[in-house]
Amino acid sequence: MTPSNECDAALFAAAQAGDLVKAREALAAGANVNAANPHNVTPLLEASGQGHLEMVRWLIGQGADIDYTGMREGSPLMLVAFMGKVEFLRLFLGAGANANLAMP
Repeated sequence: MTPSNECDAALFAAAQAGDLVKAREALAAGANVNAANPHNVTPLLEASGQGHLEMVRWLIGQGADIDYTGMREGSPLMLVAFMGKVEFLRLFLGAGANANLAMP
């Protein structure tokens, strides 16, 4: 899925900025929490990469796929492990992320 509509684009922008108010508005307007951009990045990956812990926690609570493997660099868990973000690792593992996930 791609962020092909304004709602998805708004969710991506909110995830990048860590703006929970705008993220809530985008989801209420119909954004797909698991939409992927042309680089196969989801809002969860975007928020993780930008270091927005509360946004990541909220996205997981909204049903974001924590075991997403559409990005060639790996899953969200692999991304935060590579970046050395221990608090994100704890969050993902606590939410049930698969630490043994093999890439397709």
